[in-house]
Amino acid sequence: MTPSTQHRLPRAARRPHRPVSAALLLALSLAQGCSWLPGLEDPEVVLSPRMYLYQHEGSARMQSFDSGGVVNNAAMDVSLFGQQRRDEDYGGVISIGNGFSGVELFYQRAKIDDSKHGVLTSNFGALTAGTEVNSELDYQEYRIGYVAEVFGHEFPVDDDDDVLIQLGVGGAIDHRTGDFIAYDVANPTSYQVIDFKDDGTPYLWLRGRATWRNVSFQADWSFNPDVDFGGDFEGHRHDLELLGRYTLEAQDVAFLLGYRWSDLPASASEQGLRYDTSFAVEGYVIGLEVLF
Repeated sequence: MTPSTQHRLPRAARRPHRPVSAALLLALSLAQGCSWLPGLEDPEVVLSPRMYLYQHEGSARMQSFDSGGVVNNAAMDVSLFGQQRRDEDYGGVISIGNGFSGVELFYQRAKIDDSKHGVLTSNFGALTAGTEVNSELDYQEYRIGYVAEVFGHEFPVDDDDDVLIQLGVGGAIDHRTGDFIAYDVANPTSYQVIDFKDDGTPYLWLRGRATWRNVSFQADWSFNPDVDFGGDFEGHRHDLELLGRYTLEAQDVAFLLGYRWSDLPASASEQGLRYDTSFAVEGYVIGLEVLF
């Protein structure tokens, strides 16, 4: 038997901050050293701060101890942990290219803790079935990638207007680190935490965009077929972002509105107990793009 109360380390000790500046220097180096690639012949820099209205989706299960040893427990939907509301999260993209092709550096911090109370239907590590809980998902994501236009054509819609259709193919390297914590509402010193991270995950990256006048619609889809450089994530991973863009006339500013879905399936051990998750975050995107 293990006690149901754990000593939680300060967040800084559990997950040290990794500065974005190193990745930005890498992106600039790639842009300067690969000027022969599409989008990098005479690149421009676009800064895009973004807000995400995320909701936590999926399920989780974790083994527990009893007098007979380790017990396998059933998976529970995150709503049973109290994850039923959207939360405001922040991030941004720095693009170096021609507006479609180029190098992109992405960062976001998601902390979803505006939760209701839930009631566990199964044991979850140190927490027992029937416990009233609330919870928090907290993770950071860093991504650097390159996408190149492979098709571009203007299709006439009338005598004076065309719709530009562009398709691109590329790749990205992603790094994520975070944790999920469930608390006993009646006794907040009793909780269960699971940490997850990777050592780098490669993604195939596909992009499509349709532009008419100063309005465009863009779809970015990234896929990983369960290949990585180590870590706690397992299974196929998808990342989908749909963005509508309105560019102000004769100005270097655009408004963004869209949607994002991102998978976070993890499987590892915490204090000798195995856990499995099918986590994902999904939600709305609001942002700006500023050309420098």
